[in-house]
Amino acid sequence: MKALRLMLSVLTAGALMVGCGGGGSGEDAFRPTEPRQSTLTITPVSGSLPSNRSGIAPEPNSPFTTQLNVRFTRADGSAVPDGTTVQMRIDNVAIGGLSILDDPETTDINEFTTLFGVIFTETSGGQATFFFHSGPVPGTAVLTASGVDPATGSTITANVTVTVTVGPEPFQRLTVEPVRTVLPPNQFGVSPFLGSPFISEVTVTRRRIDGSLISASNADDGGGIGVSINPVASGAFSTLDDAETDDVNEFLLLLGQGPVDVVAGKATLFFHSFSPGQSVMTVTAVDPDTGANLSQQVTFTITDSAPALPSQLAYLTEAPPLYVPESGGNANYAFQLFVDTGNGQGVPDPIAAGVAVNNVQFEILSDGAAGGETLTAVAANGANVEGRVIQTRSFAGIASGVFRAGTRQGTIAVRATADRRDNNVDNGIQDPVITQQSL
Repeated sequence: MKALRLMLSVLTAGALMVGCGGGGSGEDAFRPTEPRQSTLTITPVSGSLPSNRSGIAPEPNSPFTTQLNVRFTRADGSAVPDGTTVQMRIDNVAIGGLSILDDPETTDINEFTTLFGVIFTETSGGQATFFFHSGPVPGTAVLTASGVDPATGSTITANVTVTVTVGPEPFQRLTVEPVRTVLPPNQFGVSPFLGSPFISEVTVTRRRIDGSLISASNADDGGGIGVSINPVASGAFSTLDDAETDDVNEFLLLLGQGPVDVVAGKATLFFHSFSPGQSVMTVTAVDPDTGANLSQQVTFTITDSAPALPSQLAYLTEAPPLYVPESGGNANYAFQLFVDTGNGQGVPDPIAAGVAVNNVQFEILSDGAAGGETLTAVAANGANVEGRVIQTRSFAGIASGVFRAGTRQGTIAVRATADRRDNNVDNGIQDPVITQQSL
């Protein structure tokens, strides 16, 4: 029994020694394992881009833009938590700029098209997405991504070098080039012919975003260009005749708007002048590579062959039979007067020192006022005027008024007067232009 108790004691002591690591201090056994560092990598879709010498704004699928994929992973390969902030920095902003995906919640800025030297974004699934956009200068730039390691709390970085090569010569993807932008008015409606002084040839050029000419673009397939003229009172456009359409000559077909095909990167248009004034030609297109909307405008001026002052007056309405009041017949006559500059165009709306003025005077010529005939109209200041002599203003060359019959029977004349000197009757009539109508 004594031997058995001794053996058990030895075994128990041995077990304790094994549990205590052979009798050591035990500090190493309880020291925590240090976390391993996460990794950060940058992978550009393309490491070399042409320089953007034309200054084209960032667009999807542009050759001047490449996507930068930053992967942020733990030591075991798993993604860092979503929302981990990653910073991207460029060491030479002359070579290019950085951007991120546009945030729909920030309506005051487009983060994709706005370029930065330093920018932040957050990870999703362990990835942060940036974009590098080449500038006008060739060279190399070092891009540095950095972020705080969620495992160790330290900042880790990764670098990549991108190369910007010499890009295409400066160009525009859509150009509109008229032979001339000032034309005389086609007052007598001369039919179109090549070389007409009332026609300006316009060449439209389309290029891809890499600067090469678009080989062909059919308007029926959603390509080509769109053309519009505004306002059409001063002009219209036509195109080259299409040999495949025997029933119409497109050169003679004047349009206010319509699609036009592009061949070998070019489209030929013809602007036709009408009345004096200005007319704007707007040309639109869609970039076949990026989907960007492109537009250009040209303003044509149709010169006036006469001063913008009254030259002649003409009543536009014929006087109907009128009857004295309470006779059962019509006692009122609403009339209009055209104030002509001499070339068939109405005078401008009269203004002096920025204030609307009256430019037409109407008066009843018959002697005496016993009959009670009156004229009414609206003056330049907006007030209603009534009497045997009234003054009003024209709009687009048209002055209006109303004659109200009195008790007098017979023929009554209404005279209209404008001032050839300054198109203003409020300051007196110095050089009268006169016409009259009998009622």
